[in-house]
Amino acid sequence: MKRIFGAIFMLALLASACSEPPVVFEEPQPKDLEPKAYFEPVYRGVFLCESDSALVYVKAKTIHKEKKYSFTTDPVEIDSTPGVELIGNQLWLKEFEDPIPVNVDGDSITGEMVLKDTLFNLGEDQMLKYFRGHHILNKKIEKNKWEVLILSTDYGLNLRLFEAVMPEDLEKLEKITPVKDISTEEKEQILLAPTVAEFREILRQQLIFQECDFYIRLKLPTAI
Repeated sequence: MKRIFGAIFMLALLASACSEPPVVFEEPQPKDLEPKAYFEPVYRGVFLCESDSALVYVKAKTIHKEKKYSFTTDPVEIDSTPGVELIGNQLWLKEFEDPIPVNVDGDSITGEMVLKDTLFNLGEDQMLKYFRGHHILNKKIEKNKWEVLILSTDYGLNLRLFEAVMPEDLEKLEKITPVKDISTEEKEQILLAPTVAEFREILRQQLIFQECDFYIRLKLPTAI
């Protein structure tokens, strides 16, 4: 059983996991291709995330994760934890809109909380494009700076997620497309602005995109 402060700590980790990637793009990729309005049906369904055992829901326009945590705590810990308050059989946390139902048995307080994390939500700042059998996920960080991820299916209709990482052979990348170093004291980072042909070559040579997660399909594609 996880104590309440442990669950809050994991929630904080989810929030801090949005640091900027080492490789970013000036525009949504691939350049000049029209954004799509939904994930193809074959990509949709319910999946088990291999890295953290969370459930991943891919719907027509969104991808989000959910993970359930059981916890046990006591009045002393609740009173000493900022942003947590017990009112009757409900536990209120400032990170949650709704209270968490709990069982109170003397000084033992137990319950379950579901942590949710939206990975992708189609809109002006998050664009989806189809390219060579892949779904390209573009997330706007700021003006002229986009994070790009690749979502692909395998023969079992499971999903593989790839993120952009700093290439081992930077010179090889520079032979394909110009590379701008925008590193700061806090982080090492490069900026790319490839053409469609250059982006295709980057994918073909597997220069920057590295698999970061694997989603095991639990339910067949749906129309949701």
